[in-house]
Amino acid sequence: MIQSYSITDNSTVTPMAHDAVVLVSTSNSFQAVPSNIYDGDNNNVLTGTIAVTPSGTLVVTNLNYFERYPFYNEIVSFVTPYGKGLSLGVNGKSWYYDVTDFAPILQNGKRMVMTLGGQYQEQMDIDFYFIVGTPRRTVLEFNQLWQGTNRTGAPSIGSINNQSFYPPTTFSTLAAGKQFKIRSSITGHGAEGEFHQNGEQVTHSLNVNGGANEFSWFITKKCSDIPVFPQGGTWLYDRQGWCPGETSILKEYYVTPYVTPGSTVTLDYNCSNPSVASGDYRYQEAHQLVTYGGANFSLDASILDVKEPSNKISYIRQNAMCSNPKLVVQNTGSTSISSIEFNYWLNNSATPQTYTWTGTLAFLDTVTIKLPIGGLWLSALQPTNNIFYAEIKKVNNVVDDYVFNNKYQSPFNKSDQLPDNFKVEFKSNNYASHNTYKIYDDNGNVVASRTGTTAVTIYEDPYVLTGCYRLVLTDAGMDGLNWWANSAQGTGYLRFKDAAGNILKTLQSDFGAYIEYSFTTFPTTSVIEQSNGTYVNIFPNPAHHNFVMNGSGLEFSEVKVMTVLGSVVSSHKIGNETTFNYDSSQLSAGVYFVVITKDGKSTTKKIVIN
Repeated sequence: MIQSYSITDNSTVTPMAHDAVVLVSTSNSFQAVPSNIYDGDNNNVLTGTIAVTPSGTLVVTNLNYFERYPFYNEIVSFVTPYGKGLSLGVNGKSWYYDVTDFAPILQNGKRMVMTLGGQYQEQMDIDFYFIVGTPRRTVLEFNQLWQGTNRTGAPSIGSINNQSFYPPTTFSTLAAGKQFKIRSSITGHGAEGEFHQNGEQVTHSLNVNGGANEFSWFITKKCSDIPVFPQGGTWLYDRQGWCPGETSILKEYYVTPYVTPGSTVTLDYNCSNPSVASGDYRYQEAHQLVTYGGANFSLDASILDVKEPSNKISYIRQNAMCSNPKLVVQNTGSTSISSIEFNYWLNNSATPQTYTWTGTLAFLDTVTIKLPIGGLWLSALQPTNNIFYAEIKKVNNVVDDYVFNNKYQSPFNKSDQLPDNFKVEFKSNNYASHNTYKIYDDNGNVVASRTGTTAVTIYEDPYVLTGCYRLVLTDAGMDGLNWWANSAQGTGYLRFKDAAGNILKTLQSDFGAYIEYSFTTFPTTSVIEQSNGTYVNIFPNPAHHNFVMNGSGLEFSEVKVMTVLGSVVSSHKIGNETTFNYDSSQLSAGVYFVVITKDGKSTTKKIVIN
């Protein structure tokens, strides 16, 4: 039986349809082969053949046709954490993403899917927040340039470079487009594709309209400092494009200079050829083109995020904290910004702090701004349920165009309080040279450190500190003081003790590259017995050759200058004077405390010598 087919092109059919494979005819023919002659009386022995003349020739050919599927438009690539021994707490953790780029497709009925295996690892909820208002610029069009991973799988580097996957694609651009941006998310898989340590870093490139590649980048991602730690498995190994428990690398490039709105443009993606040609390099990818209109505002700034203080998992390694707040601010207007005036406060504080940032910020540029502490932590701080508020009051000395993106609130946890007389107990592991700890004050000055330790040795360092501090413990091997996959390094620890030797805090030893711990101190009888209730000012601070103390609290007092370890550097009796000049030229750079005692009562001031 012979069946004849034809292909019907359905490329213009709406809704999307595969090309139709149509049966045209059915017929019967026999193959023209010689007929055999057998002797039926002699056991069916073959005695000869009769030639058969063919009446025609049948040629079987392949028909090319297309199957068409809706594009998988990847909104975010996120790899779930390695769960063995993992705890995300009773309420879990949340990650937040700006999905405004997807506005054109987040309309009407859509099917949302979570695929590639992560949906089986954790119980996950996805919420979309649609915010009423005016965006910084209108998203006119969104296009997934090539079919998503759900259709393509993870093609090998060879099949990418021979154009079997992600071949050059040509499309028309919107005449109304003012800016054109490429979003590229790539994750590497396979022994060499996932770990450049097994092969090498591969260069990923995008080409616009032929010629030399306009954009090239690596996708190596450091995993030993990710927010979710510790995890099970090999969580801290660097990977290509991803880490467990974190968003995959997203690269964004503006192709506006290479595009004429309303014309066609050809984009091509390719990789460099690794020297280990036989290596297992595979990639899951999403490349997208977003088309924007012009700026919707002339003069506008917006607060995108608060890094510190914050409860967000993305910033958990730096929080809780007690020093300078950090904001991420963007210029969301077409006019260049030279100054931004902020108000910021805690909870229901009646008097906000004020700060004016100066610099240069072009349209869509961002900057992380560190705000002065002032009296921020001295008023309205609560034991729990704290909220930090920040608000833009003026941009370039005037109120900006859009007030609804000027205010941000960030829930946060209060840092721990320790006595000002405490000890840091540190036990080194077998790789003692890998570890260092430093203590910073709220101005970023190093006030103490521990380096050059001996293997498997316990060190107990006493400190007398008043104020806000941050201890940073680092590991040059990027695998903490202990890690299951490197048992040869042994186990170490770092913990805080009070003066009596009671353990106050033990830090996680399986921390990867580093761990931070911020704390404030409260007075104990070792340095501060109680405030003497009088005013003393110290300036300049930081100081170099000398500093000045003045105030009524100096009269008939005793002034001691002490190190952070509690050693007395000098002591002075003050008579009927309200001003005292101190020669600090002989002091080494660092942090000191000035203890002023009067009528049996003491107060302490911190001074930085540089």
